[in-house]
Amino acid sequence: MIRISRALVIIAVTGVITVCLFILLTIGMKGMDNFKIKNIVAREGRVLDFSYLKGRNIFTLDLERESRRVLLAYPYYKKIRLMRVMPNMLFADCVKRRPLVCVDANRRLFIDEENVVYAVPAQNMVLNVPLIVGLEKKIATPKGFRKNTIQDLYYVLTLIKEAKTFLGAYPIQRIDMNQKGQAEFFIPFKSADILREARNKELRAIPEGLEVKVTFDDIRDKVKALAGLLQQCREDLYNIQYIDLRFKEPVIKQRQKN
Repeated sequence: MIRISRALVIIAVTGVITVCLFILLTIGMKGMDNFKIKNIVAREGRVLDFSYLKGRNIFTLDLERESRRVLLAYPYYKKIRLMRVMPNMLFADCVKRRPLVCVDANRRLFIDEENVVYAVPAQNMVLNVPLIVGLEKKIATPKGFRKNTIQDLYYVLTLIKEAKTFLGAYPIQRIDMNQKGQAEFFIPFKSADILREARNKELRAIPEGLEVKVTFDDIRDKVKALAGLLQQCREDLYNIQYIDLRFKEPVIKQRQKN
């Protein structure tokens, strides 16, 4: 028993000494210039400004709090995660939001796959997403970012997602929401086959694309029906002015002969 007690005392004393040395070492390291942040490397975040973190001690920095602070300043980023790289560097793992549509309001706003509305600086403007018009009075510029709560905008996002699934080579370029409960969207003629057919017919003016009119009930079924029509009429699309999907049966309006 005496030997066991003596061993326990030795272990306890050793443990206390180790902890004290660790605390003293940590305090000493926190005061050393070698552990003050000098470099910050960001993946997919070249426009982000982390310079205010330079000179801060790498041990005392609250990385989660700083990540949230940067996200508020740059709402077009979905995630920013800061990690320590010893002895004096930070690594920022940054993920941008992926916009589905652009809303033409007081300034151009974007809505991503998570239904989040946010603004983008002019120098980082996204140009290859569908533009929505007609919702200028329903949506305001958010401070930072916020979830979308506008029903019409929710319908549009559903339409865009279904179009990405079923329309493939026929992307939507513009959506007009000026009429309540329905939308008109424009599909540009970008396919080389369509342009070639139009030139072979020696048209004096090759149309830029066709319009589609749709209501927001059964959106998935209507987009699937549109995909079938586009495939059936692929060689004659330049001759169609618009396709109307607001009725039980689709209506195709032929373009006037030029």
